[in-house]
Amino acid sequence: TYTFWGPGFRLPETWKANVGYERIIGRNTRFSADVIYSTSNYLYTVRNLNLRDPVFELANEGGRRVFVPQSGFVPTNAAGPDRLRFTEFGNLFVNYPDGVSQSIAASFNLERRFSRGLLRASYTYTDAKDNSSYNCCTANEGFTNPRVGVFGPNDIGGRGDASRAWGATNFVRNHAIVFSGFVRAPWGFQVSGIWSMRSGVPWGPEQGGDLNGDGVSFNDRLFIFNPDSLPVFVAATVTNPVTRDSIVTANRTRYRDYLNANSCVRGFVGRIIDRATCREDWFNRLDMSIRKDLPIGGGRAQLSIDLFNVLNGINRDWGRFEGVRGASRNLLQPQAFNQQTQQIEYTVPTTFGREGTIGTNLLLQFSTQIGIRYSW
Repeated sequence: TYTFWGPGFRLPETWKANVGYERIIGRNTRFSADVIYSTSNYLYTVRNLNLRDPVFELANEGGRRVFVPQSGFVPTNAAGPDRLRFTEFGNLFVNYPDGVSQSIAASFNLERRFSRGLLRASYTYTDAKDNSSYNCCTANEGFTNPRVGVFGPNDIGGRGDASRAWGATNFVRNHAIVFSGFVRAPWGFQVSGIWSMRSGVPWGPEQGGDLNGDGVSFNDRLFIFNPDSLPVFVAATVTNPVTRDSIVTANRTRYRDYLNANSCVRGFVGRIIDRATCREDWFNRLDMSIRKDLPIGGGRAQLSIDLFNVLNGINRDWGRFEGVRGASRNLLQPQAFNQQTQQIEYTVPTTFGREGTIGTNLLLQFSTQIGIRYSW
């Protein structure tokens, strides 16, 4: 494998514009609104110049282009040397400056002061899109990052081209609501807190194979079949017609149930799904802090109690970061390429859309920190 820099390569550039409004309401209330627009050009993307031209197309999957001969096409695994122009060496990665992104964020803030404290509330809407969310660390990561459709990983398109790789940025959270503030409580205590509610990051249905023979597993967006036309794989060893029909019916029924339960997938029946059409669940978190100054001798001590993820301390089912990850994103699993029908045949997993707790960091569960600071 070799990595080079393409001709005309240049450093990325970002342009931003913002407008804001602020108003004092009465004596103790302040309102502000801000809108920020950002666009970036010349971001890094990666091509594999040793990937051969497409050899054939899958007519029943919107004309998906395949980069290996039919005789050697095995969609269950990443394609081997058949995908290469020159088999004497492996991948030939080249960095290009044709990555683009754009985002718009609108934020609204309200602050109210009281005799014994302060309360802030804010809401932020963010929409961010790009044609590759590649940000680290090797050329191979840059090549495998985009989720591609008909055209393959060497043709990721530009702004607005959802048929290629344009779509929601991997890490965007469209909505964020935050409440924060403090109150001077009796007996000299000061209590503060921040409660944040954030919508989930984008994701899309996946599969565990290599649907276009480009040598990369998991990066091919699925064609969303009508359930009645889903090409279901049945092993050749199953010869009983009744048994074969029952296997097909069971898979298609499961697939139909998934479509009915997930509108972010159901809306794309009859074509290759756009990138990152689904969203993980909202995440809620409440952190609090209690402070108390204590005069001791000729100095002063401050007692501090920090409470992290208080909601999880109240109820173990609250304050959890949950989402659909790994194999639970597999809507279909390719099993074979039928050369007679010119179709990939699939089975339907039983775990699609299943949520689980993400991460094991201690901050994802309730915890307490107690400290004393003495100064003189």
